Amino acid sequence: MFLRAAALACATAMVAAPLVSAEEISRCEETSFRVYFSPGDTALDSTTMEMLDAAERNVAGCEYAELRVALDGASPHARQRGEAIATAAADRAWDAVHIQRRTDTRRVSHTNGPEYAEVTMSPEARANTAPLTGQTETGV
Repeated sequence: MFLRAAALACATAMVAAPLVSAEEISRCEETSFRVYFSPGDTALDSTTMEMLDAAERNVAGCEYAELRVALDGASPHARQRGEAIATAAADRAWDAVHIQRRTDTRRVSHTNGPEYAEVTMSPEARANTAPLTGQTETGV
């Protein structure tokens, strides 16, 4: 008798609880991805466009959606790369797109690794604290 009552209680709880998919859980949470560029290249490839499509689907239905693009300010192509991503994000679900300087790395040489933009999608507005400028300073 007890086993039957426990099974009935579990079944009732499962029916009453709303089913939430893993996709719905990840919506409207801050996430990021990288967009890689070949040396000297500023164009976006089809993989990047697919990632932007997926990012847009991820924020569909969110109250607010912001896209932040952080690039190495020492790269001579940083501004063009940021503008390429911002242009591709235009007319999409984003309330704001910010292009800013990536502050976590310093460029030493062309051979120290691939060039990339860190793209963050967020449900929260943040101040553009390190804007990308035309300067091409390098640090050692």
